[in-house]
Amino acid sequence: MLLSKTVCPAGSLLYIVPTGLQVVLRYNALGNIVSIHQGFNKQEDLGEDFMKALVRMGLVPNAIKLTGGVTDVWGVFYSHGCTSSNGLLPDCEYDRIKSEILDGTSGYRFYVGAIHSGSANVTDPTSVISWASICRFDMLPYIYATDNMTDSTLETHLSNIRSSFNVPFISGYIIYENRTSPYYYPVNLRTATVKSAKKYTDTNGYIKYDVKYGDHTISINYSDAVHLNIQKGSQIIIDRSHIIWCNTAASNVTNRLSKRVTCEFCGKLLDVPELGIMRCTDSSCTSLLFLRIQRFCDTLDLTIPEYSKIKKLIKSDDIQVLSDVLLLPEYSEKSINVSLYKLLSAILPAELGVTENWLIKLCNKCNNNYKTVRYYLAGPLRITTELDMEVTPRLIRWLSAPQTLVELDTIVNSSNITLADTDRLSGFNVPLILLHKTILITGTFKHGSSADVTTILQSYGATVVTDFDEFINYVVVGDIKDGIKGDAIIGAKSLGIPVVDEHEFFDHFGIDADLENNLV
Repeated sequence: MLLSKTVCPAGSLLYIVPTGLQVVLRYNALGNIVSIHQGFNKQEDLGEDFMKALVRMGLVPNAIKLTGGVTDVWGVFYSHGCTSSNGLLPDCEYDRIKSEILDGTSGYRFYVGAIHSGSANVTDPTSVISWASICRFDMLPYIYATDNMTDSTLETHLSNIRSSFNVPFISGYIIYENRTSPYYYPVNLRTATVKSAKKYTDTNGYIKYDVKYGDHTISINYSDAVHLNIQKGSQIIIDRSHIIWCNTAASNVTNRLSKRVTCEFCGKLLDVPELGIMRCTDSSCTSLLFLRIQRFCDTLDLTIPEYSKIKKLIKSDDIQVLSDVLLLPEYSEKSINVSLYKLLSAILPAELGVTENWLIKLCNKCNNNYKTVRYYLAGPLRITTELDMEVTPRLIRWLSAPQTLVELDTIVNSSNITLADTDRLSGFNVPLILLHKTILITGTFKHGSSADVTTILQSYGATVVTDFDEFINYVVVGDIKDGIKGDAIIGAKSLGIPVVDEHEFFDHFGIDADLENNLV
């Protein structure tokens, strides 16, 4: 249960209401029981016969010592039985519980959480406990809400209560706030029978588990499914969209989900973690390929194919590596004109954490020549020693895989791909007037998108970045004053780095005139 579901201030007292038959016992001014209603809102009179049966069985007292006014006692009939119904708890269990109470074999007891009396002031926890004892009632367990109570500390309290009270799940809380009359706060758990359960691999390569009940399906981590041992026919408890209990989770159940599974793509045996996400640990497994295809197509402005289609092609071995996507009919005849850094950004897996700025710097230091870039990627430590750039361990591990450079070569040399002429504007050469200059661009430019402006400035030898650091030579602000990074401008001015408007910068270096003379 989550603390956020209690909705009460610090200092409030919470009586824990287990799943059972919630009732209100009514005693008249003489202290004699006169009726019993189902639910704390008194939704149904359970009748005189049921009331007399409870008295006869000694589950509730026939009379109490609160007299002189009508007294309502809120409480719950609880036993250690498991749920077997479908619907909202505890309502869907009421018929079963009433039948078991009358049967007398399931060990039900009555526990009190609140007393409303016209003959005594019973509005605070101390008086409730006192009068419950005088009237020979057992009390529900309780906790106090504290200022620093988190979800985990509340769960610790509830676990202790579950241990002593044997409560598999909780229906709600009777809450006392600031010595006022209590109110009931339901948790709104739902119970259901699992119609079907199936393991699958999602678009990110994570191994998941679809649990279907009624007309609903919940997708959970496969490790959670193994922990709870959820299978077809299992009875589950759902808290919003989370499965919190399963009747087949007990350790003595012989038919358990395996803690070792086979990757449906590559066949590797995988150990299931205790909790949390899991996916194939083979870095070359094709289960991880769709995420890379999605990034590749998105970066190059290509239509992203449906996952079902890609999965089918992977299973049929038509797609085994990233470069195979360029052989699909929708791309095979397509001409892709792209800068080197952008192509590398499309190829490198997102989890490597390589930024676009890093790739731009690398390509510029290598004169935007793929052969030079490949030389340094083949020996990534040289990037640090010769190019003075940091390289992450994740990138080094990825580059060390034998298929990585083959994949890069295949894509770069594909007939579909045309690299921009050393990332300069195609069709002419210009002097490298910005060579060894690092320029930060920010805002919206009249000369085009950030990628267009980057290409223009790179053609003059500049290194173009979008994140501020102290080695920047200029900050160029787009003439359309939108999307400007204020912290970059403040940082530049504090270090005396020139901050220049787009038109001023292009005029100063004669770039507009150069473009006009050279563009076809």
